[in-house]
Amino acid sequence: MHKFLPLLLIIFSLPIMWGIFHPGFFVSDDGHWMIIRLSAFYEALTSGQFPVRFLPRLNEGLGYPVADFLYPLFLYVGSLLHILRIPFVLDVKIILGVSVITSGVGMYIFLKKNFSSFASFFGGLLFMYLPYHLYDLFNRGSVGEIVSLGVVPFLFWAIEKKSWTLSSIFLGLLILAHNSLAIFFFPVAVMYAYVGKMSIRHIVLFSGFGLGLAAFFWIPALFDKQFTIFDTVIVSNPFNYFVNTVSYQLAGWIMLAIFGGIFFTKKPFKEKSLLFFIILGISSLFLSFSISSIFWKSKVLAEFVQFPFRFLSLTLLCESFLGAYLVEHFKQKIILTSVLSLLLVFSSLPYLFPTKYDYQNDSFYATNAATTTVQNEYMPRWLVHIPTAYMYQKIVLPKEVGSITITQQKGTALRFASDTNRDSNVVIAFAYFPGWFATIDGRKVSLAPSNTGMLQLRVPKGHHVVHIWFGETWQRVFADIASILSVALIVLFLIKKRYEK
Repeated sequence: MHKFLPLLLIIFSLPIMWGIFHPGFFVSDDGHWMIIRLSAFYEALTSGQFPVRFLPRLNEGLGYPVADFLYPLFLYVGSLLHILRIPFVLDVKIILGVSVITSGVGMYIFLKKNFSSFASFFGGLLFMYLPYHLYDLFNRGSVGEIVSLGVVPFLFWAIEKKSWTLSSIFLGLLILAHNSLAIFFFPVAVMYAYVGKMSIRHIVLFSGFGLGLAAFFWIPALFDKQFTIFDTVIVSNPFNYFVNTVSYQLAGWIMLAIFGGIFFTKKPFKEKSLLFFIILGISSLFLSFSISSIFWKSKVLAEFVQFPFRFLSLTLLCESFLGAYLVEHFKQKIILTSVLSLLLVFSSLPYLFPTKYDYQNDSFYATNAATTTVQNEYMPRWLVHIPTAYMYQKIVLPKEVGSITITQQKGTALRFASDTNRDSNVVIAFAYFPGWFATIDGRKVSLAPSNTGMLQLRVPKGHHVVHIWFGETWQRVFADIASILSVALIVLFLIKKRYEK
């Protein structure tokens, strides 16, 4: 019977699937921006840019390097789906739906290492339906966070298996899935591995290779931040986003029942794993409420986490583990699960079904040129003015100087012929950002920011062929090589291990 429990979890996910796959797309804080970003990412990828970092359509055609900084996993997956001619809206819906299912099934598989099938099933059900998970999905529309919550249980399952290779793979996926949640779950996973699950050597291996697999993303994200206005912009005021400021329902009565009930079990502080999740759960709850406001005066915490209620992502993991533990050790299992199920319904129902949908076709998303970020925080620091209208004219050159003929324009690649009567500065309507390269008649030349922050190139007198494209700086190449080597070494280790068996 236990073999069918993962299938039963999928069946139990149908109410959530109804909200996701309902005609149109549910109205949320970020959902529509994620579809727009995916469409721009796909354009950049299919135009030849890889890894994708700079989205040329966004920022009113000047381009925006958002993919260099924010969680690219769902964008690559969504692009692969779109190659199969699946519309962008449906791409995102599929990603959300699969992530919700893998979160529940993954939690079941992880908990099965510690508990019975029934208790593990209930823990998986909790993870899918806890209020914050649904709020993250339908109210915030945070695709990256939902994807990461679909990865997290498998990371902890791999740690339970004491497999540093699988742990490194899922850690790498988690880092690519969402920046902030990776910052949360990475140290937590390391600590959990240390609590009797893995040797120090294997912890170092899975941490190192996990970071290595995602190095092509996180190294440039940290290094290139200095070239944006991120540090000068207040993206959000964390003091407005405590759980008790947004809604107590995000914690829900189910949370009180689980954390309260655990203290009535026999010897709750004797088992390392149980103690670990009790401490982690209480700590994450503390940081999500305004009682922890003194810690949110830290610029680092406010900058990288932004929303205190994000710590409820850790609480989700703890509630699922502790809920499974309660069911496992409570004598009257039917009574307990019935009470907890009713509390779960009562806590989660307000977030389960979206109340409003938009009905836009793919062209609406595929032509939108906004930056897709709240405060344009990844705007290149050289850009003087944020454009308010689309920049259709790609090259600016005074008519009395000569003429420009564009011979190729695709994504971030631009080729044109210049015919001028004197040496001239040519301005190209792309935002300057490290990674732009140019050749004139096949010889490399330097690009610089114009006085407005767009690309500027010195073209000599006469007839010349100019080629401009966006590529990898040496720092990004280093990060790319680190990821390639990490993949190669893990594959070789897995082949060796299989051969030895």
